[in-house]
Amino acid sequence: MLFSVIASPFFASFLMAANLRTTKNSKKIPIIMIYALIFTFLVNGMVFNAGGGAMSFFLVFGLNFLGGFVLNTFFWNEYLGKDIIYEPKSSQKPILFFIVYLLIATFVQAKLLQ
Repeated sequence: MLFSVIASPFFASFLMAANLRTTKNSKKIPIIMIYALIFTFLVNGMVFNAGGGAMSFFLVFGLNFLGGFVLNTFFWNEYLGKDIIYEPKSSQKPILFFIVYLLIATFVQAKLLQ
């Protein structure tokens, strides 16, 4: 859930996909990814309409918390089961992907604002 709040449910969905792949439940991965994409677009739209500033910052964290909560409670319980004991997976790849994404987004934004 922490990764969802800091990065976004989109990046956290990659960790859930890894868990689904480990449990041989790969058919559910597209559903998780579609949820994460739709949620990300909705959050981006809300933040864009909020106009930026501190309000947007707290809005993003609050909505990311909500998105992570849905991933952890609904999708985890539905697709992996309540009785599954969580064994932490390496989050290096999603973190690296998130950092690359931030660098690219920052570069693109800087070029657009010139």
